[in-house]
Amino acid sequence: MTNQSDKDEQLNKIGKLDRKVRVCVERENQKRLEARQARDAEEMGGDGHEADTGPSRVLAEALRGGSKPWNYAKMMLVGEGRAGKTSCMKTLLGQPFDSKQV
Repeated sequence: MTNQSDKDEQLNKIGKLDRKVRVCVERENQKRLEARQARDAEEMGGDGHEADTGPSRVLAEALRGGSKPWNYAKMMLVGEGRAGKTSCMKTLLGQPFDSKQV
């Protein structure tokens, strides 16, 4: 059996390891944040002071003829049965129209 001092020593080692892991995680998160901020600044022209940012900027560029990925969206289609919800969704996703679903 181990005595109390051995248990205390093990807990102390675990605590030190936990602190080291937390420091590493915090450093990695900071690096990711800085990399994301650098990418965002580069996308906005390098100075990071573009007035119009976010989805409205992406939409404006797409409407001007350019193309930017739209990486997120939430949509809920609500309606009665056979109203065309699935066909609408497929059209938005660029999938072919299925005349059998009409």
